[in-house]
Amino acid sequence: MRVFQVGLGSMGKRRVRNWRALGVDEIIGFDRREDRRREAVERYGITPVDSFEDGLAMQPYALTCSCPPGHQLQYLRAALDAGIHAFNETNWIEDLVSLAPLAHRRGVLGRPSFTMRFSRGVMKLREVLESGRVGRLVAFVGHFGQHLAHWHSWEDYRDVYYAQRNTGGAREMVLFELQWIAHLLGNVTGMSCYRAKLSDLDCDIDDVYQVLVKLDTGVLGSMQSDAFAPTHYRWIRLVGTEAVVEWQDGHAIKLGTKLGTGTNFRRPKLVPVPSFDWTEIPVPEGSPEPGYHAAEEMYIDELGLFLAATRGEADYGYSYADYQWLVDVLAAAERQSDARP
Repeated sequence: MRVFQVGLGSMGKRRVRNWRALGVDEIIGFDRREDRRREAVERYGITPVDSFEDGLAMQPYALTCSCPPGHQLQYLRAALDAGIHAFNETNWIEDLVSLAPLAHRRGVLGRPSFTMRFSRGVMKLREVLESGRVGRLVAFVGHFGQHLAHWHSWEDYRDVYYAQRNTGGAREMVLFELQWIAHLLGNVTGMSCYRAKLSDLDCDIDDVYQVLVKLDTGVLGSMQSDAFAPTHYRWIRLVGTEAVVEWQDGHAIKLGTKLGTGTNFRRPKLVPVPSFDWTEIPVPEGSPEPGYHAAEEMYIDELGLFLAATRGEADYGYSYADYQWLVDVLAAAERQSDARP
């Protein structure tokens, strides 16, 4: 099988590794930077091309697009129009849903990335929630952050797309984290937010978002994403009628439950409040590539599902329209925030 990897930066190199892990032996690679093309050849033995058009002319089965968001639409549209299955990273892209009619017309699959549903922590959280031990889920609070300088520690963050206003890192994190939260808890039906530039980052972005979320399951939530946390941070607390669940990425899940069963919360005031018992639920460890924070397995699983979906063997389960809904809801919340005095 022949595939075409567009963009050979951090995520592009990861996707090359993913394809190799899936047994793909012929990978074409394009990047506007010659040094990245050369590095990918030296490290992974790909076939480089000097232009995007040269790669398309080699008639690959599928394309993975890992370039900055401002360039993705043109590459994806050209690939789909050429009858090539297309997969892309979900950065902030204004009109990704416009590709759906083209993909349908050409009879190929076009899908955005949704990596976190394959995170071992998120998968284990789902098991806990579906076990019934938490009861009816009521609310959540989350904190997601990482300093921009740590995203790609090998390059100046000011030169990367996440230091630009429309595609800023804190804004992207809201979308990225909401994908898996909605996957677990319900579709987003309403959102409000505050955003601001509060740090000394040398770029013109809103580097912190405070967001309130309403889901169609009735769950209410609050979350913060920031681009200046001194360390990578993904943490969430889920509150149910029977238990509290906490998870920080890279750690075990903590489940806080009432001691005993059948406690009556309409008790007389003199009855002691029941104590809680905290249980740790291990999360399988993955295998990060040296220099990367996230484990490789969830990216391999995601791309493997996409490949199976192109063959009609599986349902990928996430569409351009699903992604666009979150973009539109967040954009509406930003407009409301801007309109406040």
